[in-house]
Amino acid sequence: MKTSSLWGQPQSRYYSYLARIEAAEATKAPALAVIGCADGKYVLPAARKGFDVWAVDVDDIAVNGGVKEDASGEVQVPGLVSRVKQENLSDRVEVTCGDFMDFPRPGRYDAVFTSGALQYSFNSRHRLASMVDAVCDLVRVDGLVYFDYMLPLEKKYKGRENCPEAQWWKDHFAGRPDFQVLHHRVLPPVLDKAHIEFPVDHYHQWGTPPRAAVRMRPPMDVTTSQQHPPGFEEIIESTLCPYARKALVHVLPSLGDEPVDAYFRRIAPETHRRVGRAEADGTDAVVTELPVERVGSTPEELAPVLGAWIREIADADSAYLPDPVHTRWRLKVAGSDVFVAVFTPDFGKRHARYTPDTGKVYIVLQPDSSFHHRLPDDSSRVRRSIRRRFARAGREYDTTRPEAERFLPPRGDEEPAAWWEYSSKEVCR
Repeated sequence: MKTSSLWGQPQSRYYSYLARIEAAEATKAPALAVIGCADGKYVLPAARKGFDVWAVDVDDIAVNGGVKEDASGEVQVPGLVSRVKQENLSDRVEVTCGDFMDFPRPGRYDAVFTSGALQYSFNSRHRLASMVDAVCDLVRVDGLVYFDYMLPLEKKYKGRENCPEAQWWKDHFAGRPDFQVLHHRVLPPVLDKAHIEFPVDHYHQWGTPPRAAVRMRPPMDVTTSQQHPPGFEEIIESTLCPYARKALVHVLPSLGDEPVDAYFRRIAPETHRRVGRAEADGTDAVVTELPVERVGSTPEELAPVLGAWIREIADADSAYLPDPVHTRWRLKVAGSDVFVAVFTPDFGKRHARYTPDTGKVYIVLQPDSSFHHRLPDDSSRVRRSIRRRFARAGREYDTTRPEAERFLPPRGDEEPAAWWEYSSKEVCR
């Protein structure tokens, strides 16, 4: 028995999108993720065509059924789960009730679709860039992603960070070299028919920044040492850590002409994305390369730079350190514990964090998952062995200090530079 959505029927452009996916996946059932599925307006049409659909929404009533109230009074909502069962599509549709940001599934789907969901008030708790990137992360290489986004035509959407003008979307995807945008246009205001929660005809203005965007193989993913920056390659070749040459390293985009603090803001979303999926894709390190002529090379010069970078990327619960520095404090980025290692030529050849490239400084983020998947179960024994290697080479490093002090260690026996006392306002070079 065919059922209907209380939110109306999909637009014709959605069916064109499904047809494109079908053409690309002619030999198997396409896997589609629908973000913000409500009661299945976009889910059931795909499932009826033979798609395997993951449908996710935070609205419990829309998903599981119940009673909603709007200007028309009480409305009985059957819910997506009920509709799926009535149409005998349970083998085609996986339903999740919750915040999609809590369910990372990197690269699992042939296509992803979302329409207006990122602009809902519930999602104001997340950065728009983080949500867009999380949606993009769901699609496999060569897969398609489609956003219908609402523009701030209505007064209630104006000023919301998650409901910007169309230029934001253009700029964001310009910074995603792993996606080729095939279509982007802003539609004129259109009259939407009355539906549940908005029981009168009303206007929306939609944009479609990639109505079809293809995910390409990320050009910045590196697995061979030849693809590292030359200076960082020298660090890998000279290190005494036996795992360094096998590491999967992601190098962030370079600093341009902008101030350093603006650069940090520009690359922060990609940093969150890379660290957030490190456990899934095996990333060992995320590297930022900075020119000495812009940031300096001494620990004292680099302390405010490191402080600004960490303030920009740190999760809220680890952005600030207690004073004095607590031994149990850990940096968290995208929900993961992260260790930071600063390499600079100022340290000299006998220092464990020395880089022979006199023109560059490197800030390396190492997600905790890297240590788990690289080291054996008896990791403490391996760590001791690595430390002995460095010590025998005269490059011993101190592991007794609090972790924060080891991010930017001193040259010798002096106290470490207190990077945690600085913020981005003090780095505008």
